[in-house]
Amino acid sequence: MVSLETVLYALIALSLALYFLLDGYTLGVGLNMPLLRNPQAREAAIHSVTPFWDANQTWLVFAVAGLYGAFPTFYSTILPTFYIEIIILLMLLFIRGIVFEFYEKFSCSGFLQALLFVTAFAAAFLQGAIATQLLLGQGITDEPGHGDIWQYAGLLGGAAFILGYAVLGSAWLQMSQSNSKTKITAYPRTLGISAFVAIVLWVVLCLTEQPLLAARLAERTEIILCIVAASLLLPILLRRITGVHKNPLIWVISPLILLSSAGSICLYPDLLIPGLRLQNVAAPHASLIFLLVGLAIALPIIIAYTLYSYWSLLKR
Repeated sequence: MVSLETVLYALIALSLALYFLLDGYTLGVGLNMPLLRNPQAREAAIHSVTPFWDANQTWLVFAVAGLYGAFPTFYSTILPTFYIEIIILLMLLFIRGIVFEFYEKFSCSGFLQALLFVTAFAAAFLQGAIATQLLLGQGITDEPGHGDIWQYAGLLGGAAFILGYAVLGSAWLQMSQSNSKTKITAYPRTLGISAFVAIVLWVVLCLTEQPLLAARLAERTEIILCIVAASLLLPILLRRITGVHKNPLIWVISPLILLSSAGSICLYPDLLIPGLRLQNVAAPHASLIFLLVGLAIALPIIIAYTLYSYWSLLKR
């Protein structure tokens, strides 16, 4: 029988994957600012994500709330280590929101566009570096603010996230403005090649530096192959549903789903390698039931709202 800890772990992993996808393209639009040399293109790019950025960020709130409620020991382990980095990351996301909300109210559009790029670049790097350290179980100490994200593994993880988000942003712009007269001058092919190389190097490094991840990947090959098949079929299914045949975002979604799912599967049943097993760090059983009921009510509502918000755009 599947335990409550496993169900909550799966829900949290799902919400994180959706955050990386949805807020990933939002950050990616900011990362594409220097590549959009036409001022009208930069304006149109910002307007394309303004209606969605806050809803996209909801998935991070959902995941963090789920982690805090279900696995409180996880917080007491990672927050002291990455306290400074997490505070900076939250401030960057906060500033990014200010840019979107007040963009139309100020005449200094050039400064705000530059600020959007800087916040997106720094936030993407911090997410990648912190995620890499957590995957590898490295740099976790009892001393506050001593998470070592500046090791080569953290730097490569940050670069992989930056380039991956940039590809997502470029694909979003190609899709959302396909019928616009504003020319998009981003470079999806160059970004795609660069991101592919960086992500492959990052995956190889993670599997090399953390043998337990590689061992679990080998043990769970059948599950991973099923996910690969599903991620390949998903673009075809979305093309048939939406009737859109030239949609680069649909094809970018597949590798992201594959990476997120593979990472969650290889980590299970740990939250951190080594030592933090789900059953050892979970909240009391009654708390898990209470949390699961709340998440079960909230999750379908959030998913339905997200699908409804994007449906009209996908039909374009």
